[in-house]
Amino acid sequence: MGSQFSKIVGKNKEWTKCIFALTFHGKMALLQILHDPAYQGLPVDEKKLYQFFLANKTTLDKLLKKNILKKDQYDLLLPPGKQETSSKLFDITLLALLIRNFVNIPKPQGGWGIKEPKAGDTSIAAFVILIRELRNDIVHGAPEDFLKPQHFQNIWTKIRLGLTGLSYKSINDFDNMLTDKVVFDLNDGKMFIEGLIEDLKEDLKDEIDQQNQDILDLREDFKDETDQQSQDILDLREDFKDEIDQQNQDLLDLREDLKNKIDQEKQDILLNILDQVDKKIKENKEQEMKEIIEPDLFR
Repeated sequence: MGSQFSKIVGKNKEWTKCIFALTFHGKMALLQILHDPAYQGLPVDEKKLYQFFLANKTTLDKLLKKNILKKDQYDLLLPPGKQETSSKLFDITLLALLIRNFVNIPKPQGGWGIKEPKAGDTSIAAFVILIRELRNDIVHGAPEDFLKPQHFQNIWTKIRLGLTGLSYKSINDFDNMLTDKVVFDLNDGKMFIEGLIEDLKEDLKDEIDQQNQDILDLREDFKDETDQQSQDILDLREDFKDEIDQQNQDLLDLREDLKNKIDQEKQDILLNILDQVDKKIKENKEQEMKEIIEPDLFR
């Protein structure tokens, strides 16, 4: 039993068609890479896949601790109370993360941290990033933007570029979505819509968490700035005190210098007077001697 795509998506069919094409075909293309033996991909068998993640639990724990891997994603990889892991439950974000950390493909130009592939980069990793970022752009984009033919066509072209770059095996099914009515089983459609809603809820939660973290960071920055300002005031007071102390010391030094100068001047005067006195005394002595000698000589 089927249901026409247009009946579900209503007036926002262009946006929903893009997100469905990316969520379904983009996800299938990433699953294709995740399990590809050519890249030492992960096992498809659910029990073996569980054992793989169990063997790599240390890596998963590190990713969880760094908040790179979310708790709900962690539980999909190692389901509590089960020993089977179904990769069909993974979304694009989780698939891209797993490919990055566990699949043997070279890094994209600029590394895995880039937000979009570098121009001219045709590596598998570059197209993985393209699919991941397109998913984020579409989910967070405004559906009314997709009513503009140019915007819709631009996104559609990028999706196709990502799929062909990943050598997606069902590219013809993707192409048919552009012109044909898309029909899918109601159960699949229900699961798709529910999954999309959960994705949107999770994205909203992440966004709120990020905003809360930003507020906390802002408060911390403000506190640090206030503390710094208080410290600056204390430092300023200390600097001012040091400056006053220095000025006082300079004044004391000036007084000492002036005192020394005055003392030196006094000493110079006294020495000069002493010289004059000595000179006079000498003169007087000479005169006295003359007076004494002369009479004796001419007497």
